[in-house]
Amino acid sequence: MKPMRLLMLPMLVLGLGGCVLMGPSYTEPVDFDLGVPAAEAVKPAALPIRFGVFRNLSGSNRGFLVRESGDRLSSDEYNRWLLSPELLLQRRIRTELPDPAGEMGKSVRLNATIYRFEFDRARHTAVLSVEFSGKAGDVTERTSQLTYETPYEGDAPVAAAKAMAVNAEKAAQAVRELIASLSKK
Repeated sequence: MKPMRLLMLPMLVLGLGGCVLMGPSYTEPVDFDLGVPAAEAVKPAALPIRFGVFRNLSGSNRGFLVRESGDRLSSDEYNRWLLSPELLLQRRIRTELPDPAGEMGKSVRLNATIYRFEFDRARHTAVLSVEFSGKAGDVTERTSQLTYETPYEGDAPVAAAKAMAVNAEKAAQAVRELIASLSKK
């Protein structure tokens, strides 16, 4: 009996040591998108859109950027965007505002600068701050600076991503209005 105990003790020590060496389990990151606009929201723009420079000055890349208390920002690498914010916004605008059918004469060159693309944890709010500029022809240019804040409930990343999608939809509507005003000039 005693030799059996002596034999089991080293095996137990080796077994527990193996658990320590294996480390924590791997967590698969979850990718989110800004969603697909509702069919009734998809309408051709007044003029064809040519995308120019979309700059991202928000500090957000693919990981969710979360503003904590005291203006501390952290990046959540387990909940992340499928693409960077500027590409997500560009794709959402293109999806929601396809080019009009017919002749492709005058077009709008659309540029954007994203200043904030983040989640405010204390206020449970998705924040998108963006500036658009559109240029049609050689002389016409309009600029619009916008900030959208959409609340979400709880701490679920799905709810936060849906709130940011609402912000992107509002931004696409602002682009639609900008292009409509440029088409009249």
